[in-house]
Amino acid sequence: MTDAQRAEQRERIRGANAPWWKGGRALTDGGYITAAAPADYPFPESVSATNRIREHRMVMELHLGRALRPSEVVHHINGDRADNRLENLELYESHAAHMHEHADASASRIVVNASRTRSIPSTCRTCGVAYRTNARSTGQCAKCRAPGYEARRKR
Repeated sequence: MTDAQRAEQRERIRGANAPWWKGGRALTDGGYITAAAPADYPFPESVSATNRIREHRMVMELHLGRALRPSEVVHHINGDRADNRLENLELYESHAAHMHEHADASASRIVVNASRTRSIPSTCRTCGVAYRTNARSTGQCAKCRAPGYEARRKR
């Protein structure tokens, strides 16, 4: 068998021609769906070296009509990482903004989880947000406490 014949044979069983083909989609260990990037995908900089792309990022890029920056985060509203419908996706400009969203969502669970932790549930006297504290607390959450801390530090 010549090299050309071997190459032709390999090409015949790749991708959609392979008997084990599952549509190019796969589930990662983290619960995200990765997909084989289409040949005519308009944002090749988002595709990995193995021609894979996370499906939720691909859906958002096609919706926006531009490539996502590496710092941008696509959030799944219902928490299901495999649900990549556009109405379930939300774009955050940075990882910090995304984590802030999760912190706000978890604030309501602080009181419920307090019995399992060593912290005491409390409410910020400035903004009224629930937060965890210890016995030496100032009565303010970290966000409200930070400006006063910076002012004292500059003295």
